[in-house]
This record gives sequence, C-alpha cells and structure tokens, in this order.
Amino acid sequence: MADWSLTMNPGWNLKSIPINVTGGNTLGNVFGSTSPTIDRIIGEGKAAINTGSAWVGSLTSIDPERSYILYNSNDVDYELAISGAHAFSTITDYSLAINPGWNTIGFPYLDKSLPTDIAFDVTISGTTVEGNIINKIIGDSKAAIYNDVTNVWAGSFDLIKPFDGLMVYSPQASTVYTGLPWNDSPPTTDSKIKTNFSSSPSYIQNVVDSANLY
Repeated sequence: MADWSLTMNPGWNLKSIPINVTGGNTLGNVFGSTSPTIDRIIGEGKAAINTGSAWVGSLTSIDPERSYILYNSNDVDYELAISGAHAFSTITDYSLAINPGWNTIGFPYLDKSLPTDIAFDVTISGTTVEGNIINKIIGDSKAAIYNDVTNVWAGSFDLIKPFDGLMVYSPQASTVYTGLPWNDSPPTTDSKIKTNFSSSPSYIQNVVDSANLY
C-alpha cells in the first residue's frame, strides 16, 4: 500500500515530490520504466522522455527539493502512488540554491499548506524585504506577482499545497544569503530555511530549451 497518492491532470502538471522514495528516486523507480503513464519530465535545465522501454535524457532522478513539469499521457486524471519517507525530518534539512532569474523549487511540507504572502516573506538581518528576493511565482495553472507599490501579492496563486511545484523569479543580481520562512508562525530569522542565492543565472529559458528533447 502506498504512503501517498499524487493526482495528475491530463497533460502537463507542475509538481514537487518531497519524498525519499522506497528503492530510490530514479525516474524508473518513481514513475516506472516501461511505458509509464508519466512519460515526459522537464526539470531546471534538463529533461527526460520515456521511449516505451527506458528513460532517456539529461534528467535521471527526482530531487525532493525541486519541482518538475510532468506529462500525464492519459486523457483522464492519474493517481501516482508513492511509497517512502518524507525527505525532510526537520525543516532545516531543506537547503536550496536559488539563482537570479527563474528557478524551480519544491514545497517541503506534506502535512500543511501555506499562504503565498507568508511563504515568501523574506527577512535579511531583521529587515523584511518581501518581493525583493522572490517577486514572481508560477504554479500549476496559477501565478502571483508581488506589487512593490501596494506591498502585497496579487494573483490566483494564494495558497501553496503539498506536492505543489513552484517556479519562482529572483531579481537579485548578486550573492545574498537569506532564507524562506516555510512555517505558519510569524517569521523569524532563526526559523527560516537557509537558502543560498548564487550569482550564476539560471533562467526559465533553460527549462523551455530542455523541452526540445522531445
């Protein structure tokens, strides 16, 4: 019996899988090796396709800290059964490099949802800089943008749920060490996930270009 079940709509889905899957996180083990229902996957700067007998491409495994664009080849919803353990026994186990430009990140929780304005309220040295570190978010058929005039998030993506995949945009052009408060209590510096914003750009075009594998 599976520990979790992840619903995939027909066509493309943006999802994260914050699980250490039983048997490993290789594509073959997570989705199946022979004619799997999920047969195309795009990650950040890499991708894979199943030929019917094997996975080919630059993407070979699922990183619990990242999100992926997954293709459900059925014309109906598909339930992906997953067995394994939550990848993050404590939230400080989640440590992710985010570059200037577009990034794919996963949502680490399996037991709660977070409002967007809490999830991306970032503090540096005690000063809130919401919108300056991450100011655009794309989810599965939803999105939000930070308005630096009204200082609020606007859009259809107002609640992040377990297994949601996220594409986030960082306007930072230099290295910044900060964190994301993945919790539903008032943000404090100590409670934030340590996130390293490196100076090497990683744009959404890398993800789109990877689709040319198909």
